[in-house]
Amino acid sequence: MSKSREQDEKTEKEEVKVANLSPATVQSAYKIISTLLDQIESSSNLIALMASLLGEETTRRVTQTAAWIEYMNSRRSLESVKKDIESFAATATLVIEQATVEENEPDKSLHQS
Repeated sequence: MSKSREQDEKTEKEEVKVANLSPATVQSAYKIISTLLDQIESSSNLIALMASLLGEETTRRVTQTAAWIEYMNSRRSLESVKKDIESFAATATLVIEQATVEENEPDKSLHQS
């Protein structure tokens, strides 16, 4: 089986798992993940700004530290799950939108005789 096909099947299974969660749980998870991603982006922007202010020599020394290597490894790990995050976000959006539609529909049982 090709890697792409395996990824598609994995994504479909994850979508089913997300869809089986309550809308409130999905919404909370979506909010938490979005907040964490915003924090990561802000931190990365701050690191880039600080690196530009440190100068080339100091920046070179910083990028040779264990802390920098750990930071870059975590960035790579985040990139490797980017498609999973996007898939979750799309599925979560659908679950939340469907719940909103269902909440706004009139109770059909009241109209049946």
